[in-house]
Amino acid sequence: HAISDNTWHEGERFKDLAQLTSVQGRAILHLTHRIVCNGQGLVEDSRMHLEAGVKINKYFSDRRQSIYAPASLLPWALMGSSLWRKRAPLVHSHTQSSGYKEVILAPRVLEKLLRQRLPFVCTHRHFEPQAQVGHEGLTLTYDPKADGMVEASPFDDLGRPRDPTPLILNGALMSSFAINPLGAQWSPQGLRPNLGTFFITPGERNHAEILNEIQRDQEVQRRLGANSSSRVEIQVENAILEAPDERGANGFSLKLTEAISSDHQLLAPEKYKLSGTVASTAEGPGLLEDIEFSKEVVDTGTAVLPYARVRLYLHLN
Repeated sequence: HAISDNTWHEGERFKDLAQLTSVQGRAILHLTHRIVCNGQGLVEDSRMHLEAGVKINKYFSDRRQSIYAPASLLPWALMGSSLWRKRAPLVHSHTQSSGYKEVILAPRVLEKLLRQRLPFVCTHRHFEPQAQVGHEGLTLTYDPKADGMVEASPFDDLGRPRDPTPLILNGALMSSFAINPLGAQWSPQGLRPNLGTFFITPGERNHAEILNEIQRDQEVQRRLGANSSSRVEIQVENAILEAPDERGANGFSLKLTEAISSDHQLLAPEKYKLSGTVASTAEGPGLLEDIEFSKEVVDTGTAVLPYARVRLYLHLN
């Protein structure tokens, strides 16, 4: 109730700028207890974490997670009002044209995409060890011992302590995305690998620099054409990752629910989609190869990730 009430109060302050029509606030205490049985015995795993979320006008949303009791619940209670304070002054954008766009994916969107598609692609595309699967600036580390993270799993299904493992180092596949019973995800096809708690090494330029201008290498500039703009046109704050299509798990489509144009205007929710591929295909480089990370990182509660500059195709629904 505190999340919703505080948001409605904030809506009164900005009623001349935008209309607040709906607020959904929730707080959930998750308790998970799992038992894994194998030939060497039983291993039990218990986890508990607090989650709070808010959704405003059906599309704007924010979420917090913690495995520790917060020192104060005030920031959690004000998360909806803080979100509306940022979004209310923005006006709706005119129709965007279809085509390839320079896009920044917020850390939560990047995490959603990588969690759902990266393990499947790296497992089933049968990359050879040390194969170059991404840009040399991409280093992704699985760290099951990360303190305070919801997905932390410091012991394997045999009770042995786990250590941080670089899965992708400087763009090269260093370790297979192995399946372990305590960390795997269930699917109709059986167990699938789960990234668990992971980190991506940040880049050299800060978010503002990437947002204002992109320094392209000569090969990419040649492919785009001499007159192509390198300016970021859209920042995606939230999106729905659609189910795999005929391209399989390598292809992806993001339905935009919260995206902001370069001139600080909101794109109409669910009117646009961004599509691309995780790994490269005969048609061109995938997201892993054509990507730049910001210097800043964000703790999502399950990963620590930077903002990511990518080039994706924008469709009108």
